[in-house]
Amino acid sequence: MFTKRSFAILSTLIVIGLVIIFDPEVIESAAKSTIHHQCQTLSPIVDIQIDDLENLEPAVAYNFLHGEYLVVWSTEQGPFTTDIWAARVNRQGNVISKFNVASSPGKKRWQPVVAYSSTQDQYLIVYTVEVSSEDYDLFASRVNWNGAWISQEFSIRVETGKQWLPSVTYNSQDDEYLVVYSNHWSIWTEDIAAQRVRALDGVLESWANVATGADELRSRPDVAYNPMQNEYLVAYDFVGHSPSHPPQIRGKVATASLAGISPKPESILCCEPTGSPQQYDVSIAAGPDEYLVTFWNGIMAAPIYARRVALTGEALGPSGGFPLTQSTPLSWRGGDVEFAGYGYLASWFSAPGSATSNYNIYGCQVLVGHDQAAGVDFIIDDSGQNQQLAQLACSPYGECLVVYQDNSPDGNDYEIRGRFVKHCTQVFLPLTLRIP
Repeated sequence: MFTKRSFAILSTLIVIGLVIIFDPEVIESAAKSTIHHQCQTLSPIVDIQIDDLENLEPAVAYNFLHGEYLVVWSTEQGPFTTDIWAARVNRQGNVISKFNVASSPGKKRWQPVVAYSSTQDQYLIVYTVEVSSEDYDLFASRVNWNGAWISQEFSIRVETGKQWLPSVTYNSQDDEYLVVYSNHWSIWTEDIAAQRVRALDGVLESWANVATGADELRSRPDVAYNPMQNEYLVAYDFVGHSPSHPPQIRGKVATASLAGISPKPESILCCEPTGSPQQYDVSIAAGPDEYLVTFWNGIMAAPIYARRVALTGEALGPSGGFPLTQSTPLSWRGGDVEFAGYGYLASWFSAPGSATSNYNIYGCQVLVGHDQAAGVDFIIDDSGQNQQLAQLACSPYGECLVVYQDNSPDGNDYEIRGRFVKHCTQVFLPLTLRIP
């Protein structure tokens, strides 16, 4: 709303011989038709882990009590040992500390994800552990906000087959985490399951099979928590063993207790079974009264797409979603999306030239309730040899830390780097000019 004080300030502006006259009626009209242009500022690149080892698969969570981020990743120590590490990064881009989360000789731990509990002021870090080439299990560690205390490693799910590709979110109402993951049973059977974990002490609460089907692959799940409804949206890639069911994005809305989710029908978030591109690599963010899912359509030189989803799980807007990318480079791959107060920030990686081009990190903003990108996509980092697997976390102030694995200049190993993307809005008002 424009006040008399605002009008008095604005009406005194003089621009090189032009007196700018602000008619109150014009200003009142402008307030209703103001044009908001989304923009962003980028911080210097943050070197999070730089050494001679392979540092891979970063993930990140924001701690609003201390105004800092926790970045986690896996490090290949040798041919038979991969462990989990973490680093605290403040909002000024300084790495405060680094510490090992879980390690043992001859054991492979990888695919780390992380969520923050504001009630306990702790993180839950979940990762996959290789028991054998045909047996993967999920384990986790609870970590104090400053890394001063790390719990004993404990199992999230241990059974035959491969439990892997975890995602985790935090339920602020019930002070618990929800871990979702893929169960790989055979070459053509993979399903999605979920496990509740109490934040106070890591006790496992109820478990549920989210969705399954013979000769069907459901994989790479993501999960987001909506505190307004105390519910989750679980989404995943779906491939049916039939030409009439190409890859799709499917999902289910789940109550906090997970009660009744197993027999509940799946929602097709994108796209219809026939006549559509193939969708992969889903990511979810929870907005105030909606979700936003992003995905890659699985073909070369094609954009990243997004689609809004109602709290009921019903897909909204155009049936095929809407593109987040305006340019047409060689290929795109899915990344991540998060809510950042003003709306959403999505990130991904792409090769912008020939088949031998390196991958770069890109981003795009989307406003709440809009079925289109807020402006054109932009480069977050194109300075490395090969930058992949972008993940992000956001503060409520419109600031996000995007982390990714970045091939070193000599091309011998990957490092973990990040960059802050800060939101801004440019406002343009219609003016009445009078030349003296």
